[in-house]
Amino acid sequence: MSTTLHERPSQQVAEQLLTSRESALRPTALDRLALRVGLLLVTYGRRRYASPRDLAKVERAQHRLAVAYNRQQRAEARAERELSWAHQRWLQRPHV
Repeated sequence: MSTTLHERPSQQVAEQLLTSRESALRPTALDRLALRVGLLLVTYGRRRYASPRDLAKVERAQHRLAVAYNRQQRAEARAERELSWAHQRWLQRPHV
């Protein structure tokens, strides 16, 4: 007595199932597009959003950078003026 409830499928039916599975394994252009869109959605969904505290830190850092840049520009301008004045005084002094 057989323990299986169903008969084995014929060889022809087994080959048809095998060929239909092989054609279904290759993704179509629409499938690839859907996979890429899904990947983008997952990636975008996992992004860390900045909190207001993080934004405040960035703004303070940018402000400190701007202040340091302005100080450097003023120092360079002052040094240039002093060199110019020293050069003018040197040109005006009597040469011996």
